[in-house]
Formats: sequence, structure tokens, C-alpha cells
Amino acid sequence: MEIFKRFRFEAAHRLPNVPPDHKCFRLHGHSFEVELAVHGPVGDHSGWVIDFAEIGRAFEPIHKALDHRCLNDVEGLENPTSELLCRWIWARIKPTLPLLQAISVRETCTASCTYRGDDEHALTKPASDGQASESAGPEVAFAVYRAHDGALDQLLKLLRDHVSTLQRRGLATQRPVTLLRSSDGRTVLEIFEWCDRAASEAARSDPEIKALWGALAGVADLVSLAELPESSQPFPRFAPVS
Repeated sequence: MEIFKRFRFEAAHRLPNVPPDHKCFRLHGHSFEVELAVHGPVGDHSGWVIDFAEIGRAFEPIHKALDHRCLNDVEGLENPTSELLCRWIWARIKPTLPLLQAISVRETCTASCTYRGDDEHALTKPASDGQASESAGPEVAFAVYRAHDGALDQLLKLLRDHVSTLQRRGLATQRPVTLLRSSDGRTVLEIFEWCDRAASEAARSDPEIKALWGALAGVADLVSLAELPESSQPFPRFAPVS
């Protein structure tokens, strides 16, 4: 499902790289319209993809940075074409709005552009030789939880919601989560897949995810793979958690 929310801001700009006789070389203004497209599944309980108010909160600092400004004076917008403005907004809002699918900027009723992050990786610093790009694609995550005394059932209940929440927020892929129980009876291994490195970083500032992680911390400790009783075995065996 794809939903849209529109915003407006007033700003002046000039395009310094066009010929001096081009009309856009001169300082002028627009009533800019920005449309954010958000894509994701409809929540079974909420009945929506995301609260429109949450999109508004994500855009608020962008509006504050651009409204009634000369865009050329904004860092990163020295040549403020609509195309580069789309990229500029994307880079700043995508980490806090991971379900973002596209950004459209309209200067006038007949002139607009749309950006979908197509060349996002090309805008980042290339990885050094032999080093993969940090945002190159999905990343498999292993998390090991050791339940507090008497809290195993609470831990398992929270873990059954954990990855489905990440998926609903557009942070984890649809690869099925795997839950495995260690032989000590209280340690659970969770295996899932982040959409990319940026998604794992965005989760740290997502209020819903932070609340869920806080609940997990209340019933279990995160431990390293090396602390699993099976870590020294060449072919470790775990009991699946249904």
C-alpha cells in the first residue's frame, strides 16, 4: 500500500550554473510543494501503513530548514535545482522515515521532479578496495538473549512481535525469522535480516522500536555468540522455537 502526504514552503533561489542570461540565474521565488510517498503493509491492528502525523513530524525539521529561506544559503543546496533539492530532502528524512518510497518537488504547477533514491549509493563515498559498501544490501543479524529468571515466556512473546514490527516499519526484509533455544533452556538465538545497514541505524531512533527494545531489556540480557554453550561445537544443535 502506498500513501502520500504533501507539504508546502516558500523560498527563494537562483541557479548559479546556468548561463547569465537564463531567467533562473536571477534570484526568484517559488511556492514549493513537496509530496512524500510512503510504502508498506497495512497494520492488522492499526488499519494504516503509518500515522500521517508521524510523516509530518519527520518533515518538520526539513520545513524549518527551508521555509522562507534563500535555498542557496542552505548547506548542501548551493545549486538548488529541484533535482538536487529532492536528493537533499531524501538524505535527511529517509533515516527517520524508513518506509519512504519517493519524494516529489514541484516548483510550479507545470514543473516537478520525483526521486526514489535510485542513485542513493552513488551519492555516498565509495567503499575502499575489498570493503563492501555499508548500505549495499540486506544484512543478516544474529541476536542472543539470555532470559532473566522466570522471564522466558515473556521473552518469547516479545520476540514473536520483534521482527514483525521491524518488517512493518520497513526495516527488516520479509525473510522469515528463526528462533532457536539453547541447551541451557533460557538462552534464545534470533536470526533475521535487516533491509540494509541504514535500516539498522534508523531503528535506533524509531520510538516504537526503542520501546520494544526497552521491553526486551527488561526480561533478558543480550549476550555474545561466544557465550552460547554450543559455541565450541563444530556442528551445534538447537531446539526450534515454534
